[in-house]
Amino acid sequence: MIQTILDPEYQPLFRDVQLSGIFEDSKTFCDMDPREPLGDIFKKYQTESKIKGFDLKKFVAEHFEPLVPPLVANLESAATAEAHIQQLWPALRRSDKQEQKEGSTKIPLPYPYIVPGGRFGEIYYWDSFFTMQGLPDIADVASMVQNFIWLIKNYGHIPNGNRTYFLSRSQPPFFGSMLDYYAQRTGEPLSSEAIAALRLEMNYWCHGEEGIKSGETSSEHLVSIDGGVMFRYFDREPCPRPESYAEDVALTKTLPKGSSMAVFHHLRAACESGWDFSSRWMYENGDLGTIHCGHILPCDLNALMIFNFDLLYRETGETVWLEKKELLTELYMKWLWSDADGFFCDYDLVRQRSTGKATAAMMYPLFLGVATPPQAAATADFVREHLLKPGGIVTTLQDTGEQWDWPNGWAPLQFVAVEGLKKYGHTDLAQEIAQRWTNTVDEVFARTGKVMEKYNVVQPDIPGGGGEYPNQDGFGWTNGVYMAFKQWLNTLA
Repeated sequence: MIQTILDPEYQPLFRDVQLSGIFEDSKTFCDMDPREPLGDIFKKYQTESKIKGFDLKKFVAEHFEPLVPPLVANLESAATAEAHIQQLWPALRRSDKQEQKEGSTKIPLPYPYIVPGGRFGEIYYWDSFFTMQGLPDIADVASMVQNFIWLIKNYGHIPNGNRTYFLSRSQPPFFGSMLDYYAQRTGEPLSSEAIAALRLEMNYWCHGEEGIKSGETSSEHLVSIDGGVMFRYFDREPCPRPESYAEDVALTKTLPKGSSMAVFHHLRAACESGWDFSSRWMYENGDLGTIHCGHILPCDLNALMIFNFDLLYRETGETVWLEKKELLTELYMKWLWSDADGFFCDYDLVRQRSTGKATAAMMYPLFLGVATPPQAAATADFVREHLLKPGGIVTTLQDTGEQWDWPNGWAPLQFVAVEGLKKYGHTDLAQEIAQRWTNTVDEVFARTGKVMEKYNVVQPDIPGGGGEYPNQDGFGWTNGVYMAFKQWLNTLA
């Protein structure tokens, strides 16, 4: 394994830089490549940092190369968001050399890929499924799928992104959905290589099953419940996230003594969910110190697992996957559907009850075909009455200042909602969401010339915000979903 600035022997330098405030974003230093061997840099740091007047910012600039973000600001002026996005695709495309650069946290990939943009200069797992929806060239989709196959073969799973500091977790398992999308778009059957990779990925998410059978209550992503297993988000590392180091260290200062390790696990689990962060994972809305993501059975993750099991059974005929699908579906209906509320929601393993929180994640069982028609109808009614806003559907009903909460709306959740509603025949509501969302993107583009990571759907004339970093310009999954919606809406005109 190639050494990086994150290795323990360089911790004094890494920690000093991250806590110094010389970079507004903690991810910046994680993604910088050393200009010379790290051992040499660290020796110089140990000597020079003791000298009066030492300038840490200057030292870092001399010895590390910054990540060059996509040059989206340098594109030619476009009259419409659609025209702008067509220019963005080449700007967001990356092609790595296969050898990892000495000291870099970047894991080079063998095929070209699309990055989200802004601070995100690497491929991201679940982002990529939504980005694919609008890519004009199927070759780009194929190469991204091949990169994920390569990651599964080499690391046993698809990490959060192709950075070494992401290897301890994955993201929502959309690989099966990517394969299904590719097959539908090309009309080609899935390759044996792709099926084998999906089987390996499912083995990763199911790792620890033998322990559960032996009486353990949980093991990594698995939780024993009611004679079967369900899934949770999980990250094995009990320490601050390198890419949010200053933020995590600051949070520990507000926590009761001895609770930091557990909170780090939950923060990282929430990162695996993609919803980093949201009241969905908190006992006290707006208090990140009460995060307990690893104690929750999420309605999105478990629906994705049902879909993946079903896809593997359909492709291989192996009854083990059918058995897993049927048992998980039974548990899903028992624990993640609320008759009283009329929507799907998460289950709190500690309090042993539904969280009762209405979030856009309720649309996943429609998107993946898990819901019954009456459940889909009740969900559609709830969405129309509570989640639908002028700019699309809102992520949650809680206003906490976190980016995955009110008033923000996100491209992937709009897509999941629209496709799920279409699947169950609620086309009018699906069209309304798609139209409101594309209108929001168009209006923001007209004012700013940018396609953004997230949007305020409650008041679309106000920028989306919240979270640990500023709203990003680019933006991969917004581009993909916007283009997919535009194409569909044009067919209805």
